[in-house]
Amino acid sequence: MITSKQCNNHWRITLQPNRSASWRQSKVFIGVLAVPIFIIALGWSVVGVWIILPFAGLEMGLLTWLMFKVSHQTYHEQVIVINKDVISIETGFRQKNKKCIPRRGCHVLYKETENDWQLPVVALISQNNEIIIGQFLNLADRQLLKNELQHAGLVICRPYWWRD
Repeated sequence: MITSKQCNNHWRITLQPNRSASWRQSKVFIGVLAVPIFIIALGWSVVGVWIILPFAGLEMGLLTWLMFKVSHQTYHEQVIVINKDVISIETGFRQKNKKCIPRRGCHVLYKETENDWQLPVVALISQNNEIIIGQFLNLADRQLLKNELQHAGLVICRPYWWRD
């Protein structure tokens, strides 16, 4: 998801991954799955197959851990602030990693693969730096990011310039 805001002397572009479920919704999903899994496991343990209980717990623990990791990744964001003289990129969730590059001589590389087998790469390139931005975005959002950066006044360079 991309939100763009133009203020008096700068552009602020915020990039966030698409989030289909919040952490609260993920916990509800885990709870809904846990009930039948543990009912079935308890039923088998009553019959005498008690060995299934640790595996049911392991299954739910692994599912919970994976859902947490995926949900945590959806809260990361990148904030690009384009001023007259400098471009700053803040990346992260709670502790943000900030990089600044001079705007003069900076351009955007929008690199597509030859047969469109992979998503295009969007990178800010200056004399000494190359910062890849929006790695977590889908195709439509990457194209929108390219357009927003172009509206902000940055030059877009493409290896395949003859494409739309």
